[in-house]
Amino acid sequence: KRNIDVFVDEVLRGTSLIAVSLVLQRLEPVLRGLAHLPPWQMISPVDKPVQGEFRLIDKMLHIQDKVFETPTVLLSGAVSGEEEVPDGVVGVLVRSAKEAPDIL
Repeated sequence: KRNIDVFVDEVLRGTSLIAVSLVLQRLEPVLRGLAHLPPWQMISPVDKPVQGEFRLIDKMLHIQDKVFETPTVLLSGAVSGEEEVPDGVVGVLVRSAKEAPDIL
């Protein structure tokens, strides 16, 4: 799997997609500011509102084995998409699309 990931990464970096990606990374915060949007990305939209205790975390990887006793919404600095969402978590936000490349 690692070899395939490296190969795909190199193929993508060798195309114009990398230039588009870099431009979008620079534009995203500006466009969010102009549109009065919050500085985070929603990972998975929901049909109904969620409510819970709000927690700021550095990375999902660091807390994936934790169990939250009350409903909790996490604002994470980074996610990879390979983590498990902890029990008791009703929502996960990530601060930047750049920090969640595999899931957005």
